[in-house]
Amino acid sequence: MAKAAKIVHGDGIPGAGPLTYYLKPRLASPDYDTAPKINFDFLRLRVFWVYQIPNIIEGLGYFGPTLYLPSYASTIGLPPIAGPLTVSLFNGTLVIGTVVLGALSDRLHVTTVILVTAVGAGLSVFLLWGFAVSLPMLCMFSIVYGFFAGAYSTAWSAMITAVQESDPSADTGLVFGMFAAGRGIGNLASGPVNEALLATQLWRGHGWLGYDTGYGALIVFVGVTALASGASWVGKRAGWV
Repeated sequence: MAKAAKIVHGDGIPGAGPLTYYLKPRLASPDYDTAPKINFDFLRLRVFWVYQIPNIIEGLGYFGPTLYLPSYASTIGLPPIAGPLTVSLFNGTLVIGTVVLGALSDRLHVTTVILVTAVGAGLSVFLLWGFAVSLPMLCMFSIVYGFFAGAYSTAWSAMITAVQESDPSADTGLVFGMFAAGRGIGNLASGPVNEALLATQLWRGHGWLGYDTGYGALIVFVGVTALASGASWVGKRAGWV
């Protein structure tokens, strides 16, 4: 029996081989042979860059306060707990600001929401951090700055919608990734820039309050980048978006 089985298999397989040509697959062949093409055409749109350039600028200054608040608190003679406290306040109000301004973006044009975050963050830097030489004032700055600056990225969804209105084929995830990358570029560049500004010790001994601590140049830089992050509102007024 075993020998017979070997003979059958030995003769059957070569004999059936040519018949496989006439066999057809059960599943239909796909209509395409390659993966769908990734569309980067939105990078040529003016509306994308009206939002992206201020987004990069915002990233340049955004992380400065959270990185240097502990050392700033030490410089003005506050107790060791002041540094972690101010950073915690920033992170706590960031969540609140994200919820509030996120809801606001559903009712107002995205450039208006961006302007609110930019002005709120910028003024808090110049008027609160710049004058902060006590723990209550520094805590107030952390609260206000966290509320406004931390909520900037909530506008990304509306920014993506604005880009897709000009290019419906733009992929949501890809546009989001570009905005995240833009902020990341600003973040990476901010480290060396901030260190260089601190090294200047601008206005130290010749300034006033917070501007007299050696952090004056950094305070001004963060404030200017915060205000400049609202430039897309100017773009809308100019008819670019």
